[in-house]
Amino acid sequence: MVLANDEVCQECNSRLGREIDQILSRDSYEALIRANSLPQSHGAGERFAPRRCRIYVPDEEQFGILRGARLAIDWNTRRPKLLNQVIVRSSAGTLHTFLVNEFHEADQIMLKNLPRGAIRVVGTDPDELEALMQMVRDCGVRLERRETVQAPPALVQPDIPTVIEGRIDTRTWRAIAKIAFNYLAYIEGHPFVLADRFDPIREFIAGGRTDRAMVRLLNAPILTNESYQWRAFEGHLVAYQCENRTLRGKVSLYNSITYEVMLCGDLGFFYSLKNGHAFDPVARRVTALANLPFHVLRPSEATRLLSFFPLDD
Repeated sequence: MVLANDEVCQECNSRLGREIDQILSRDSYEALIRANSLPQSHGAGERFAPRRCRIYVPDEEQFGILRGARLAIDWNTRRPKLLNQVIVRSSAGTLHTFLVNEFHEADQIMLKNLPRGAIRVVGTDPDELEALMQMVRDCGVRLERRETVQAPPALVQPDIPTVIEGRIDTRTWRAIAKIAFNYLAYIEGHPFVLADRFDPIREFIAGGRTDRAMVRLLNAPILTNESYQWRAFEGHLVAYQCENRTLRGKVSLYNSITYEVMLCGDLGFFYSLKNGHAFDPVARRVTALANLPFHVLRPSEATRLLSFFPLDD
């Protein structure tokens, strides 16, 4: 947050970094793109457990015993890893996955009278796998003996398809709003953003206000020459522009999901205020956006994007 002397409050910046920035960089759809774009690493003992984003192996026969298995990004290597889990195909044919700390939530009725092979315990940690197998046995389910198997050929490829599910909650909204507000402060200067009319967005970013309507998803790109299915630019886009007396920011990390931020509900004037930049994280290059105004969401366009859906904490 910006102070009156044009400096950043280090205490606020540190707190918000732990509270919301890490969520965006580790536990979001954008975080998965980030991991995929970064070179493979060899970190030391980072243990981040995602709560908002899940990756699955497709439920297809070619993936063998791992079909439908849940994966997660290992932030030490920045690559997907197989989690230790119980995979259950219910009598209705749907797949359910449970980690050690989730199995108590499993519907015990769902586990009864299932055909052979409907319950699988897979993973890489022998001790955790044994604990999972015992949990399943305690429910009266017989399991075949444990054995080590090779990954199916379909998974031993440079690129593999995955299914991604996730949720966007208030902390994610706040992290996006912080990006838009900081960009506005950088471009327009601290005297402009320190005005009282920006108190609502400041309170939302700081966590004192939980009005989720401050940020929404847009099912449209920021750049006018792009479409919902085709994007020419793979970096970050940040912009803002006036709509009547409101000031709205637009943020799209890796030019993927587009968010709109209500920076100010009433500026008190009608003159045009707009700016935008593209950030290439690979080439480390910043380019001003031309051909304003930016893409505007049409009423006929739905607000649902990818497999993400907005939820509160």
